[in-house]
Amino acid sequence: MSDVVVSGRRERYGGWSFSVTVGDTPFNVQVDKDHWLALTRGSIEPEDLVKKSFDFLLRRETKESILRSFNLREISKYFSEYEKMMKL
Repeated sequence: MSDVVVSGRRERYGGWSFSVTVGDTPFNVQVDKDHWLALTRGSIEPEDLVKKSFDFLLRRETKESILRSFNLREISKYFSEYEKMMKL
């Protein structure tokens, strides 16, 4: 499994946007603040939730199968167990 690097935190209305690389593959990921709070209760940084989410995805599919740009909310459309697995 390739290393996941989360960087480039940018504030956006209602949350954040992050640049993520897995190996040499870039991704753009949005995190809504209310979704982050619902999953983590603020106990981990948004960057850590993004990393944990990529670890979750990479256990289920190849990096080439992951959408290049997405909001973390979208993961549960494809993997119903996502939110349960992310809740702390």
